[in-house]
Amino acid sequence: FPHNEWQAPIDVPEQVTGYEEDSMVLEARGGGCSRVGLESDNHTWYASFAMAGCTNLTATWRGRKYTLQQIHFHIESENMLHGHHMDMEVHMVHKSADNRSLVIGLFVQRSHIVVEENRFLDRLLELHYSSDAITSGVLENPYLGTMKTGDRFYSFLGSLTTPPCTPNLEWVLIQDILYVAPRDIQKFEHFLKTRPQADSYGHDDRPVQPLNFRPIKIGKVSAIM
Repeated sequence: FPHNEWQAPIDVPEQVTGYEEDSMVLEARGGGCSRVGLESDNHTWYASFAMAGCTNLTATWRGRKYTLQQIHFHIESENMLHGHHMDMEVHMVHKSADNRSLVIGLFVQRSHIVVEENRFLDRLLELHYSSDAITSGVLENPYLGTMKTGDRFYSFLGSLTTPPCTPNLEWVLIQDILYVAPRDIQKFEHFLKTRPQADSYGHDDRPVQPLNFRPIKIGKVSAIM
């Protein structure tokens, strides 16, 4: 199959192709971004780091450095893990100097054992519920708020999951699930119900796409700085 037939999201199978030789390094020089823009479109709302001129949040993967452009969310998860959806999925969209794209995906699941709100997710909601349609504010290191060194991930080629569904994107889907308090998920569900293309349940996910014999490997996050 040509790479343009490898679309996303996917259902990650229990049996993968192999293991990555390279690990991924996530770096936030200066600790985060001082001005993050909040924007929305017909599909979702997102935190725009590119609009704020933030270039200090980077992911190094397979010898190429990618800069974080934006973060957005989907309820329920777009990718599936062994036939199961999660409550929510976070997408961190990165771009390299030679215009290649990398999406880091995170599964988010509600847990009644977790009582404290996730600081990273809560801060994003605080920025959204300000009085301006497009706002800006300080956002701490999103990598430290959602991942940890040693986390394993699935890597595969895919596409954007929103129009125009551009192919040939590098995908890194974190295997370890981020568990959050139920009210964190409820807040995002409430917001996404107001999006023009969300259904009555607040869903904004694209259906799972065929694997088409694409390779899927397991790797790990070697450092978060």
